[in-house]
Amino acid sequence: MRRLLFALLIVVLVAVSTAASPSGMGVLKMCPPGGQTFTTAWQLTCGMRKKRSTDSLESELEKTKRGDSYRPLKLTEMMTYCCMIGCSFRDLLPYCD
Repeated sequence: MRRLLFALLIVVLVAVSTAASPSGMGVLKMCPPGGQTFTTAWQLTCGMRKKRSTDSLESELEKTKRGDSYRPLKLTEMMTYCCMIGCSFRDLLPYCD
């Protein structure tokens, strides 16, 4: 039952993403911002996320030392970006708990 539900969700996400850019394989346009498509993709991404290793934590600490000129998108900004430009599941990983 879970496999069937998961497969159905993937089919829905692919069907909704008809506006994906041709150069960006795996990029989905998730409109409207914060809508059902974005929420489903976010939940799937966070559900599949593996536990972090110490190596990835160290690399994240190095990324935060870039300086004040870089600011990652807030979740609401990411929702708009995913609608306008498109996102992959990898783009949503930093927004998991």
